[in-house]
Amino acid sequence: MIGRMIVDGKKIAENILKELKVKIEKLGCSPKLAVIMAGDDPVSLRFLSMKKKEAKKIGVDVTVHRFRERVTTEELIDLINSLEETSIIVQLPLPENIETTKVLDSVPEKEDVDVLATRSNISYIEEELTIYPPVTGAIIEILNEYDITIKGKKVALIGKGQLVGKPTKVWLKHVGADLYEIDSYTDKKDAEIFTQNADIIISGAGKPGLIKPSMIKERVIILDAGTSESNGHIAGDADPTCAEKASVFTPVPGGIGPITVAVLLRNVVDYSIERAKLKALL
Repeated sequence: MIGRMIVDGKKIAENILKELKVKIEKLGCSPKLAVIMAGDDPVSLRFLSMKKKEAKKIGVDVTVHRFRERVTTEELIDLINSLEETSIIVQLPLPENIETTKVLDSVPEKEDVDVLATRSNISYIEEELTIYPPVTGAIIEILNEYDITIKGKKVALIGKGQLVGKPTKVWLKHVGADLYEIDSYTDKKDAEIFTQNADIIISGAGKPGLIKPSMIKERVIILDAGTSESNGHIAGDADPTCAEKASVFTPVPGGIGPITVAVLLRNVVDYSIERAKLKALL
């Protein structure tokens, strides 16, 4: 039986990064990652800093294309179309004037390491991709680390966002979870019934302190991927005191976040290896 465990995301991430460093040394060249960012969202800036730091450690070249002033949808698409032999991520959220879907859909599938373009999503849903969306991949890493099986378990999934809820729902269905979906339209009483009965809670709502100890049962597994700013600090969806009831708990920061960055970089490396193999055949 699992004892009460606070997940050390940094340790799990370090193990992934060590493996990636070996892969890059065998590849013989530095994989490239282009990051496109518009705006000054504090959580996005924090994750951008983490990505650059960890990428440098293992030998991934990161180029940041940052737009502090107003930029158009067409300008972002033109930039993406001009990039060659590089993985690409579009840091979300984009400013309100940008047609986000159009921008994301301009990223070629084999450069789309966040799995956010429509064609990438279709391939992912049909289980044709060789990579996982980063947050979902991080969740899988944690479950594997603690030998937690999903099939038949009652899983409450909070939030339907592009980075957490949507891709994780696809994976949960693939592996046979008994899934309860909760979003802002779910009746509050129903939501609490779902969380109180759940064996596993996965949250990506981005609402600090949304999950209270009264809403969960003893020894629940809480995987908190909801990252937002609260009073100048980064906070998760689960109140930290929930850790006292949970068998496994991911803190924010330091839980899913570092693993997500490591999985993203694994996607970069794996797609770089695929491109190198294809180039060798031409």
